[in-house]
Amino acid sequence: MKLYDVTAPIFEGMPVYKNKPEKQPKLMTVTNDYVTESRIDMDVHTGTHIDAPLHMVKDGETFETIPLEKLVGYCKVFDVTNVNDKITKDDLIHFDIQENDFILFKTKNSFDDAFNFEFIYVAEDAAA
Repeated sequence: MKLYDVTAPIFEGMPVYKNKPEKQPKLMTVTNDYVTESRIDMDVHTGTHIDAPLHMVKDGETFETIPLEKLVGYCKVFDVTNVNDKITKDDLIHFDIQENDFILFKTKNSFDDAFNFEFIYVAEDAAA
């Protein structure tokens, strides 16, 4: 299997949710003579991440309960850069989507270098 790393780089000043300063990662490196130590302080929603069901579902599971096999595998990438506002079922009808497929959507947000308050999202009918 060929692997593609699609993770966003993490750095101070990176785009974060609603541009909230408290969500900015803080990276610190301290050298004391010959010992160098680094520290990262960041929100778990920083950059590329998964959301646990608990994030949006009352009494949902936490992310460490998700088997790794459910997070790694072959993936289909669909270009929906023509979509405005939200991805709907009609936007997806012509794609070959099967149950349990891993799917990534390339949206207009793929080109943003700051948080976009009008980000493209997946509508309920498309998610279903």
